[in-house]
Amino acid sequence: MNDALWDFSIAPDRTLPRLGAATISIPYDWLEGEPYTVTVLSGNGIRHAKTIDIAMRTPAPSARLLLVFALLGVYVGVAPVFLGLLWLPALRAAPRSWLDFWLALTMGLLVFLGIDTLKEALEIAGRVPSFVNGVLLVAFGAAATHPELGLAQFTLEAWVRWDGGGEAASSGVNGIVAYPVVTKGRGEADGSNVDCNYLFGIRSDNGRLAADFESYEAAVGGNNNYPVTGSTVVSSGSWHHVAATYDGTCWQLYLDGVADTAGTTCPGMTPRYDSIQRFAIATAINSTGALEGGFNGAIDEVRVWSYARSAAEIADKLHFDVRVIEALENADLPAMGAAVYARGHLRRYAEHLNLPAPELVAQYELCKDHPGYVPDLTRIAQAERARDPNRALRWVYVVAAGVIGLFAVWWVLQSPRGAANSPAPVATPQVAPSSSAAPASQAAPADETTPVPASPPVAGAASPTMTPADGIAAPAAAAEPARAADANTVKLGFRTEAECWVEVYDKEGRQLFFDLARRGTRQDVAGAGPLRLVLGNASAVRFELGGRALTVPAALQRKGTAFITISADGRIEQAR
Repeated sequence: MNDALWDFSIAPDRTLPRLGAATISIPYDWLEGEPYTVTVLSGNGIRHAKTIDIAMRTPAPSARLLLVFALLGVYVGVAPVFLGLLWLPALRAAPRSWLDFWLALTMGLLVFLGIDTLKEALEIAGRVPSFVNGVLLVAFGAAATHPELGLAQFTLEAWVRWDGGGEAASSGVNGIVAYPVVTKGRGEADGSNVDCNYLFGIRSDNGRLAADFESYEAAVGGNNNYPVTGSTVVSSGSWHHVAATYDGTCWQLYLDGVADTAGTTCPGMTPRYDSIQRFAIATAINSTGALEGGFNGAIDEVRVWSYARSAAEIADKLHFDVRVIEALENADLPAMGAAVYARGHLRRYAEHLNLPAPELVAQYELCKDHPGYVPDLTRIAQAERARDPNRALRWVYVVAAGVIGLFAVWWVLQSPRGAANSPAPVATPQVAPSSSAAPASQAAPADETTPVPASPPVAGAASPTMTPADGIAAPAAAAEPARAADANTVKLGFRTEAECWVEVYDKEGRQLFFDLARRGTRQDVAGAGPLRLVLGNASAVRFELGGRALTVPAALQRKGTAFITISADGRIEQAR
């Protein structure tokens, strides 16, 4: 306590099992509000220090504390929702481009928070002791919460280096007791969703591969465990590829790519895929988070598949032919073919097992030249498996790809509208020059025009006209742009026969209507055409354009929704 040695008591025991827990009680007269540093020194010399910045008694449940938390809940949970609803009218009136902007901003914020969380987790992982492998715990913590790890058919595989012994875990009554490799649950109860989905490891009594599950179906004869055991003892101190498959009917175990099941085990039952027990590597965890068992050694490249892989697929993981692996494991030299092929197979297999290839080839040469010679492979040194130096960078690549993908989605949402928003070129009427035209020095600038109002025609009288020689454009020519604008204006009316979401935009992307139209709604809109519409219940909308009734063709509707354009002449087309 504050660098001073102090008496303490510990329960239940001073010796902690792997990933175990204990409670330390220190009889120390502390003062409220003062800082303290508590340091625990373990038997292997590791110091665990915790600084308490402000000492205070742990709050006890009370009505006042309940009220405080209720107010916090209102402040954190209810108030933000209420404030968000106040923004709803403004959001409904906002242009679609602004909605896309806020959506992209929200997605970007979520990506930033995800990156920041990952960065903070990795920083904390870097401060824990190296033997805990904190970075792996961060990645595994994210993967272990995946609901798809509960399986009715599966393949469990990993590279393991078993150093002998460990702490065994049980899969339940009539199950197995093994040093766990890959598990989802352990023995806890029978006939419910706290049954074991699968437990794969090395048996503690004979050192062979073993796996078990508890069935979804009711127990048969008081038993719902269906274990399987391998036929080969797993040698300690060497790397091996191990796998267990269950196809819904039969078990199969593999050791270094070779089928290793002892006999035929085909229970034909369904594993408890809905188990709420936790997924784990090198230990087994029940539904409450209690641990059991521990693997003594190293485990690498764990894979869980949602189907039973074949022997060929297991061998393909090692990039070998099944017959070659069987010949290598059984020391069947003739089956490996000519000496030149046998040497190549040995070198490749040695690379996968991290064994010195030259020594293995030398032992092969002795066996080939002296048929009675039995090699002593225990003298061959075992190398550590090589690590991928770029593994840590993969997270960076994934995050970068996600950010680029979100930007691409936002850009795609914008680009069609950007093209549609481009104003169409307006033709400028040209006036032929004449001898009576004003001198160039007195002419108006080319980019300035003076609108000339057109006089309404008088019945029975001829309309006055002016020739280009009079020095000004004819009123009919000046009115052409106005008439063209009127021709492009779409005056559309619609009514709804049922509730329908309706969005209407003009050619420039301006919002003309954006709302949930109730049954019987009648609305008139007008804007530069063609108009672009988004309909949520297209078959319930009836349009009227220039006295003509229009309906959305069924070919342009998909599951009741439609994205269409309506031009001034009444054409209805698929929006691009």
